[in-house]
Amino acid sequence: MRGGLVVRRMGGDRALLLAACATALFTTTLLAALVGYAGSVTREGLRRTLAEATFDSSGTRIAAHVPAGGFAATKQRVERSLRRIYRDVPLSVSAGMRSDSYTLPGQERRDHPDLTAFAGYTGIEGHARLARGRRPRAAGGGEVEATLPSAAARWIRAGVGDVLTLRGRIDTDDVVRVRVVGLFDATRPEEYFWQGDRLITTGAERLDYTTYGPFVVRPEVFAGRFTATGADVR
Repeated sequence: MRGGLVVRRMGGDRALLLAACATALFTTTLLAALVGYAGSVTREGLRRTLAEATFDSSGTRIAAHVPAGGFAATKQRVERSLRRIYRDVPLSVSAGMRSDSYTLPGQERRDHPDLTAFAGYTGIEGHARLARGRRPRAAGGGEVEATLPSAAARWIRAGVGDVLTLRGRIDTDDVVRVRVVGLFDATRPEEYFWQGDRLITTGAERLDYTTYGPFVVRPEVFAGRFTATGADVR
């Protein structure tokens, strides 16, 4: 009885029924649109937030010991994995490489010599300005071209055009002739790119041994010639 009564009453007022259905349909459509809009806004907001975030809040740092000649393949695997994880989230990857220690010239016979190291950075051109000279090339002839932080050059009294012979601290048979072709300064020493590395921002690092430098070579030269002790990835 009640069911029939309701049907008859609804049937008797078709305009009201159609209006109610239209309102319900409109509401459902609006809610669906709002959900889609919210998802779009959330994704776009996430992209903007990550793009503008600092390395400390959104970066990923990966460190590894890489044998000489193996850096390119390792970096490629890391980049591929990161892009698969982050998908369409904005992502930029940079790498910093540091070699094992070398003894500064004239201190090879000391029990506690001053040391230096070689380094390579992808994208360094956007984070350091040349003070003198030029950037290194992939030179041949038994020499490696490198730039030095200006502060390190003052510490070890090296200048543009100088050629130094450096002997490995661990592997004493590892001898490198390096030509200084330029001096540089970090544009913003505090930025994520340098990862708080005082050696490159101040030219000296005093721990158990004092290390000056580093001698910065082209990334492909580093990857083919030296043993990397770390790679910073963003």
